[in-house]
Order: sequence, then C-alpha cells, then structure tokens
Amino acid sequence: MKYSIPCFMIFLSSMVSLAEIETDIESKTDSLNRFDYVDLGLTSGTLWGTTNVGALSPDDYGSFFAWGETQTKEVYSGINYKFGKGEEYVVDSLLKYNTLLKFGNVDSLMNLLPEDDIATIEWGKTWRTPTISEWAELYEQCSWIWMEFKGVLGYKVVGKNNNWIFLPIGGYRSQNYIYNEIYGSYWSATVCNEAPEFAHYMLFYSKRIYDFYYNSRYIGMPIRPVISKIKDISRMVIDPPKPR
Repeated sequence: MKYSIPCFMIFLSSMVSLAEIETDIESKTDSLNRFDYVDLGLTSGTLWGTTNVGALSPDDYGSFFAWGETQTKEVYSGINYKFGKGEEYVVDSLLKYNTLLKFGNVDSLMNLLPEDDIATIEWGKTWRTPTISEWAELYEQCSWIWMEFKGVLGYKVVGKNNNWIFLPIGGYRSQNYIYNEIYGSYWSATVCNEAPEFAHYMLFYSKRIYDFYYNSRYIGMPIRPVISKIKDISRMVIDPPKPR
C-alpha cells in the first residue's frame, strides 16, 4: 500500500536523448565543512550540495532516512518510526511535528529542527534539509535535463549561471525493500500542515517531475543538503506550490 497524494505533475520540456549529453563536464563548486556546494544563481541565494547524505560522489544516491530520523535502519515502518506510533503501513499518532489534535499533542512545528535534521548532524550546523519551497525554487529557476552521469540515471539541474548539480535516482525504502528504483525521491524538511502524518518530498523520473508529493513520514528517502540564509525554519508555515 502506498500513501502518496499527488499535488500536481509537470511535463518536462527540456528532454534530450542520452546520446546528446556530454557527461564528463564540471560545475563550479566550493566547500564548507569538507562538503561541496554549488551556487545556482537562485533568487533566495540558497546553495545546493553536490551529493546526498551518505554518498561518496554525485552519482551515488547515498543513505535512506525516515523523515526526521538521523539513523538508517533495516526496516522502515510505522511501527518503529521515531516520532509516531502505528502499524506497518500507517502512523496513527504523532509525538512531534504535529498540527492536528487527532494525532496527539499539537506543537505546530512545521519544518525539521536541527537536532532532527540528518543534513545538519552529518554535514554541520550551516547545512540543513531543504524546505519544499526551496525544492520548488530549484524546479522553477533551473533547467532539468534527464541524463546518464557516470553510468547513473538522474537529472542534471542547471542554474541560469550555467552551474549545475546532479540528482541521481534511487527509489525509496518501505519495510525492508527498495521501491521504484526508476524514480528519484528526495525528502524536504516540511511537514504537511493539513495531514501531518505526511511530509513533502520531490519525486521525478525520466519523463515527468511530480514535484511536491507527500508521503508517510516513516518512508526512507535520500537527503540533498542546502545552505540557506534562513536559519530558523521550525515554525515557518510553507504553502505548497499551487497547480499550474
């Protein structure tokens, strides 16, 4: 059973064949706490990391984390989710990041705190998981080109300044399986305001970007860290992008 609710989907206009892509190209990078980032010329000034948490290179999808958890595990389930209680495929009550009384105590935390953000813990206090608005900005202000990079499929995301990052596909973890390995699934830091048992994430594959889905928080997904001028995002209410 899959607990995903599509907000909207966008057909990608910048599709090209793999044969047309030159893969041995470089982007301008800098480093902070030993981790590389790229300035994509975004309006917010957000800087995007060049690898996922736990990855050794840009073509490695890295480690899978349940939303708000800071350790990998063998089984990703509603039973063993850190901030909730439930059954295998559903969370019935929430212990943190809750906006509705029916799930328990309401704390109105809308985005990950540093102590629950694996990007901050692993990469340092300047880094964090991007909010869903920052994912939206990345989509709206960059060109997304499907390609094969060092033998791995994913999207080359190119800023207006021609700097770029690569987002490899790797699926997601539920129970003890990896699902939908033809898809790229990346957590945001943002919980769903009207359905806090879910959190927003970025989903894409070769022909479409389903950008701003939400899924059960116990699901394991990769994390792509960012550096942002906005430091305290915990109670910032973020409206997900509207369908076009």
